[in-house]
Amino acid sequence: AKTELLKESYTTAVSGRDLYDLLGSTILNSYDISIYVDGIDDTDVNPDIFSAADINRNNKGDLDSTGNGVLTEVYVDTDEDVRQVTIAVINTYLAIADGDYNESRDQVTFNVYNIYEDSDENYIKNDSHDERMVITSEDFDFAADIMDGDAYLVNVANGEIQAMAEPEVLSQVEISSFSVGNHLTVDGTKYDYAETARYDVDTLDQFTNIQTGTSNLKDATYNVYVDSYGYMIGVKEVDPADNYLFITGIDNDYSNLAARQVKANA
Repeated sequence: AKTELLKESYTTAVSGRDLYDLLGSTILNSYDISIYVDGIDDTDVNPDIFSAADINRNNKGDLDSTGNGVLTEVYVDTDEDVRQVTIAVINTYLAIADGDYNESRDQVTFNVYNIYEDSDENYIKNDSHDERMVITSEDFDFAADIMDGDAYLVNVANGEIQAMAEPEVLSQVEISSFSVGNHLTVDGTKYDYAETARYDVDTLDQFTNIQTGTSNLKDATYNVYVDSYGYMIGVKEVDPADNYLFITGIDNDYSNLAARQVKANA
């Protein structure tokens, strides 16, 4: 990256007004503007890429593809022969190793969450999919040390994992409160959801019982994965609550061959 050209970076949602105020009308009207999301600048491939027309003073809404835990970098080259604005939007995805490193094949396979591979091998953020991706020791020298279940934060472009880092993992913690799809609280600290939070789907969607609306947090513990910007990017139930009733008596006049509801004291 040409860091000397970096004008601003964001890790939360960015509005068209934000970028308008940053760049100004003169630059917006006279410079070429390129926008990349995970290395892709083609809206036919990724329709969620915002356009230069979205950068205006009246657009106070969040730009597509930006959000919590999404790195948006704005580069401005003022050279008279260039006059270029380049906006790079970089998602962080949670990847969980699916098996130990395979020495004979020199590879380890990951399940990468909230990402979709199209027919042309483009990887696009998609909150209803996950994909399997492979790295080798040639890609990352620590690959041989990776074991089944290890978690990493990854950036993806050009059909490959480009960068990897270990997340902060809050291990076997209790979640005291939550808002599904928005935030959860651990030990008094509230963690907002990252834009790419998808792991683990069952846990993320079932903090409460859909039928009764009652919380099942009590006595359950979780692993909470936090990205490098402080957002919750994954959560997995470790020890579910073990709740029991002692039945003292049952009134049952039904046949043992049928499943029936009966009256009981507990």
